Amino acid sequence: MMRISHFSPAALALLLACSPRAETAAAPKVERAEGVVTRISASEISLSEAGGKTETITLRPGWTVAVSRPISIDQIKPGSYLGTTNHAGPDATGRSTEVHLSPNGIKGPGLDFVMDPVADTTMTNGTVVTVATTAGGQVLKIDYGSGVRTVTVPPGTPLVLNTPGSQDLVKVGQTVRVIKFTPAGGGEARQFITVGENGAPPPPA
Repeated sequence: MMRISHFSPAALALLLACSPRAETAAAPKVERAEGVVTRISASEISLSEAGGKTETITLRPGWTVAVSRPISIDQIKPGSYLGTTNHAGPDATGRSTEVHLSPNGIKGPGLDFVMDPVADTTMTNGTVVTVATTAGGQVLKIDYGSGVRTVTVPPGTPLVLNTPGSQDLVKVGQTVRVIKFTPAGGGEARQFITVGENGAPPPPA
Protein backbone atom coordinates (compact mmCIF):
# COMPACT_ATOMS: atom_id res chain seq x y z
CA MET A 1 0.00 0.00 0.00
CA MET A 2 1.29 3.45 -0.82
CA ARG A 3 2.38 5.44 2.22
CA ILE A 4 0.49 8.55 3.26
CA SER A 5 3.11 11.15 4.01
CA HIS A 6 3.67 14.78 4.74
CA PHE A 7 4.30 16.21 1.29
CA SER A 8 6.98 18.46 -0.05
CA PRO A 9 6.65 21.21 -2.64
CA ALA A 10 8.23 18.81 -5.10
CA ALA A 11 4.86 17.15 -5.37
CA LEU A 12 2.53 20.04 -4.92
CA ALA A 13 4.25 22.84 -6.81
CA LEU A 14 4.49 20.93 -10.10
CA LEU A 15 1.00 19.47 -9.81
CA LEU A 16 -0.58 22.84 -9.12
CA ALA A 17 1.46 24.60 -11.77
CA CYS A 18 0.34 22.08 -14.40
CA SER A 19 -3.24 21.86 -13.15
CA PRO A 20 -6.08 23.72 -14.88
CA ARG A 21 -7.67 24.53 -11.54
CA ALA A 22 -6.43 25.94 -8.26
CA GLU A 23 -6.60 24.15 -4.94
CA THR A 24 -7.61 25.63 -1.62
CA ALA A 25 -5.10 26.48 1.08
CA ALA A 26 -6.10 23.39 3.10
CA ALA A 27 -3.69 20.47 3.18
CA PRO A 28 -4.25 17.83 0.47
CA LYS A 29 -3.60 14.10 0.86
CA VAL A 30 -0.47 12.74 -0.75
CA GLU A 31 0.46 9.05 -0.98
CA ARG A 32 3.90 8.08 -2.19
CA ALA A 33 6.08 5.08 -2.90
CA GLU A 34 9.66 4.89 -4.13
CA GLY A 35 11.73 2.08 -5.57
CA VAL A 36 13.20 0.40 -8.62
CA VAL A 37 10.73 -0.38 -11.41
CA THR A 38 10.47 -4.15 -11.90
CA ARG A 39 7.42 -4.12 -14.20
CA ILE A 40 5.22 -1.53 -15.89
CA SER A 41 2.08 -1.93 -17.99
CA ALA A 42 -0.71 0.34 -19.16
CA SER A 43 -2.48 -0.12 -15.83
CA GLU A 44 0.12 -1.01 -13.18
CA ILE A 45 3.65 -0.37 -12.02
CA SER A 46 5.62 -2.64 -9.67
CA LEU A 47 8.45 -1.28 -7.50
CA SER A 48 11.17 -3.05 -5.55
CA GLU A 49 11.45 -0.90 -2.44
CA ALA A 50 14.13 -0.57 0.21
CA GLY A 51 14.35 -3.75 2.25
CA GLY A 52 13.35 -5.94 -0.68
CA LYS A 53 9.59 -5.39 -0.49
CA THR A 54 7.76 -5.31 -3.85
CA GLU A 55 4.72 -3.08 -4.26
CA THR A 56 2.32 -3.00 -7.21
CA ILE A 57 0.47 0.27 -7.78
CA THR A 58 -2.49 0.91 -10.04
CA LEU A 59 -1.79 3.61 -12.61
CA ARG A 60 -4.56 6.15 -12.96
CA PRO A 61 -5.61 7.23 -16.47
CA GLY A 62 -3.69 10.34 -17.47
CA TRP A 63 -0.79 9.84 -15.06
CA THR A 64 2.06 12.23 -15.75
CA VAL A 65 5.83 12.35 -15.39
CA ALA A 66 8.01 14.93 -13.68
CA VAL A 67 11.74 15.09 -14.45
CA SER A 68 13.62 16.42 -11.44
CA ARG A 69 17.20 17.67 -11.28
CA PRO A 70 19.32 19.70 -8.85
CA ILE A 71 19.93 23.36 -9.68
CA SER A 72 21.96 26.26 -8.33
CA ILE A 73 20.49 29.19 -6.45
CA ASP A 74 21.30 31.63 -9.27
CA GLN A 75 18.59 29.97 -11.38
CA ILE A 76 15.95 31.44 -9.07
CA LYS A 77 15.10 34.93 -10.27
CA PRO A 78 12.31 37.50 -9.95
CA GLY A 79 9.29 36.08 -11.76
CA SER A 80 10.16 32.44 -10.96
CA TYR A 81 7.34 30.26 -9.64
CA LEU A 82 8.42 27.90 -6.86
CA GLY A 83 7.43 25.96 -3.79
CA THR A 84 9.39 25.95 -0.56
CA THR A 85 9.15 24.17 2.74
CA ASN A 86 10.23 26.54 5.47
CA HIS A 87 10.20 27.15 9.19
CA ALA A 88 7.97 30.21 9.46
CA GLY A 89 9.15 33.10 11.58
CA PRO A 90 7.49 36.26 12.85
CA ASP A 91 6.32 39.02 10.51
CA ALA A 92 5.78 36.70 7.52
CA THR A 93 9.37 35.47 7.35
CA GLY A 94 10.73 31.94 7.00
CA ARG A 95 13.86 29.81 6.73
CA SER A 96 13.80 27.35 3.83
CA THR A 97 14.58 23.64 4.11
CA GLU A 98 14.07 22.88 0.39
CA VAL A 99 13.06 24.69 -2.79
CA HIS A 100 11.39 23.28 -5.91
CA LEU A 101 11.37 25.47 -9.01
CA SER A 102 8.96 25.21 -11.95
CA PRO A 103 10.10 25.89 -15.53
CA ASN A 104 9.84 29.36 -17.00
CA GLY A 105 6.28 30.16 -18.00
CA ILE A 106 4.66 27.49 -15.80
CA LYS A 107 2.92 28.96 -12.77
CA GLY A 108 0.26 27.80 -10.36
CA PRO A 109 -1.83 29.39 -7.63
CA GLY A 110 -0.32 30.91 -4.51
CA LEU A 111 -0.40 28.89 -1.29
CA ASP A 112 0.90 29.54 2.21
CA PHE A 113 -0.13 27.22 5.05
CA VAL A 114 1.13 25.05 7.88
CA MET A 115 2.34 21.80 6.31
CA ASP A 116 3.38 19.84 9.40
CA PRO A 117 2.55 21.27 12.84
CA VAL A 118 4.74 18.67 14.56
CA ALA A 119 7.82 19.63 12.53
CA ASP A 120 6.71 23.28 12.60
CA THR A 121 6.95 23.65 8.84
CA THR A 122 5.01 25.87 6.46
CA MET A 123 4.67 25.49 2.71
CA THR A 124 4.76 28.55 0.50
CA ASN A 125 4.06 28.40 -3.25
CA GLY A 126 4.18 31.57 -5.28
CA THR A 127 6.05 33.95 -7.53
CA VAL A 128 9.42 35.39 -6.56
CA VAL A 129 9.27 39.19 -6.32
CA THR A 130 12.86 39.94 -5.35
CA VAL A 131 16.10 38.07 -4.67
CA ALA A 132 18.79 39.46 -2.36
CA THR A 133 22.13 38.06 -1.21
CA THR A 134 22.93 38.20 2.51
CA ALA A 135 25.48 36.62 4.83
CA GLY A 136 22.86 34.02 5.80
CA GLY A 137 21.95 33.05 2.23
CA GLN A 138 19.63 34.22 -0.52
CA VAL A 139 16.52 36.07 0.63
CA LEU A 140 13.42 35.60 -1.53
CA LYS A 141 10.26 37.66 -1.31
CA ILE A 142 7.51 35.27 -2.47
CA ASP A 143 4.10 36.57 -3.48
CA TYR A 144 1.52 33.85 -2.80
CA GLY A 145 -1.48 35.92 -3.83
CA SER A 146 -2.95 36.96 -0.49
CA GLY A 147 0.37 38.08 0.96
CA VAL A 148 4.15 38.02 0.72
CA ARG A 149 6.53 35.82 2.72
CA THR A 150 10.23 36.66 3.00
CA VAL A 151 12.15 33.38 2.99
CA THR A 152 15.88 32.95 3.59
CA VAL A 153 17.47 30.07 1.64
CA PRO A 154 20.64 29.08 3.56
CA PRO A 155 23.69 27.72 1.70
CA GLY A 156 23.36 23.97 1.14
CA THR A 157 19.56 23.97 0.94
CA PRO A 158 18.34 21.33 -1.58
CA LEU A 159 17.24 23.07 -4.80
CA VAL A 160 15.42 21.18 -7.55
CA LEU A 161 13.90 22.01 -10.94
CA ASN A 162 10.82 19.99 -11.97
CA THR A 163 9.87 19.77 -15.65
CA PRO A 164 7.10 17.77 -17.36
CA GLY A 165 8.26 14.57 -19.09
CA SER A 166 6.81 11.75 -21.19
CA GLN A 167 5.59 8.39 -19.91
CA ASP A 168 8.24 6.49 -21.86
CA LEU A 169 10.87 7.87 -19.46
CA VAL A 170 9.63 5.41 -16.83
CA LYS A 171 11.48 2.14 -17.49
CA VAL A 172 12.27 -1.17 -15.84
CA GLY A 173 15.44 -0.89 -13.75
CA GLN A 174 14.98 2.82 -13.00
CA THR A 175 14.46 4.28 -9.54
CA VAL A 176 11.29 6.38 -9.46
CA ARG A 177 8.91 8.03 -7.01
CA VAL A 178 5.15 7.46 -7.50
CA ILE A 179 2.86 10.08 -5.98
CA LYS A 180 -0.93 10.15 -5.80
CA PHE A 181 -2.44 13.54 -4.98
CA THR A 182 -5.99 14.01 -3.68
CA PRO A 183 -7.12 17.66 -3.35
CA ALA A 184 -8.23 18.98 0.03
CA GLY A 185 -11.90 18.25 0.56
CA GLY A 186 -11.88 15.38 -1.94
CA GLY A 187 -12.21 15.67 -5.68
CA GLU A 188 -10.49 13.85 -8.51
CA ALA A 189 -7.15 12.35 -7.54
CA ARG A 190 -4.13 12.82 -9.79
CA GLN A 191 -0.99 10.75 -10.07
CA PHE A 192 2.51 11.39 -11.29
CA ILE A 193 5.86 9.66 -11.33
CA THR A 194 9.08 11.54 -10.63
CA VAL A 195 12.28 10.47 -12.38
CA GLY A 196 15.77 11.90 -12.34
CA GLU A 197 17.44 13.44 -15.34
CA ASN A 198 19.07 11.05 -17.85
CA GLY A 199 17.93 7.97 -15.95
CA ALA A 200 19.28 9.05 -12.56
CA PRO A 201 17.23 8.47 -9.40
CA PRO A 202 15.03 11.44 -8.46
CA PRO A 203 16.67 13.85 -6.01
CA PRO A 204 15.54 13.56 -2.36
CA ALA A 205 12.18 15.22 -1.73
